[in-house]
Amino acid sequence: MRPIYVIIIFLFVMTLLTLFVVKVYNSLVLLKNKIDADWQQIMLEIRYRADLTNKYLPLVTNIVSNETIENTRMVLDKLSRQMSWEDIMNSYIELERFIERIKIEVEDKNIHYAEWEKAFVENKMRLDKARDIYNDDILGMNNKVDLFPFSIIAGICGYEKYIYFRSES
Repeated sequence: MRPIYVIIIFLFVMTLLTLFVVKVYNSLVLLKNKIDADWQQIMLEIRYRADLTNKYLPLVTNIVSNETIENTRMVLDKLSRQMSWEDIMNSYIELERFIERIKIEVEDKNIHYAEWEKAFVENKMRLDKARDIYNDDILGMNNKVDLFPFSIIAGICGYEKYIYFRSES
C-alpha cells in the first residue's frame, strides 16, 4: 500500500473522530444551556411565589400563629439571598411547608382568600411544569455524562452530574 493512501485514510479517520467529538461537545453545551434556561424559569416562579407569600402574610398575621409567620419570613429572607441551587431547592421546599401550614390555619378559621388561592394554585402548576422540564433535561445530561463515549468527552470538558429538583412531598 502506498504511503499516500495511508495518510489519506489516517486524515479521513481523524476528521471523522474530530467531527464526532465536536458533535458530542456541542450537544453537551446545548443541553447545559437548556438546563440553565430551565433553572431561570424555576427561579422566576419561585420568586413570584415568594412575592405572593409576602403580599399574603399581612392578611393572615392575626389569624396564623406568630411562629409560623416568623418562620415563613425567615425562609422568604433566605430565598432573597444568593444561594446554591441545592440551598434554593431546600428553601423552596421549606417555604411550601409553611404555605401549607398557613393555608391549614386559615381554613380552620373558615376564612378564604379566593384571589390568592387561585394565584397560588396557578403558580404551583407553572412551577411543577418547569420542574418537570428541568428534571427531564437533567436526566438527559446525566445520561450523557454516564454513557460511553459521551462520558469521556464530558469528563475531559469537566461536565458532572446535575442534581434533580425534587418535589416538596
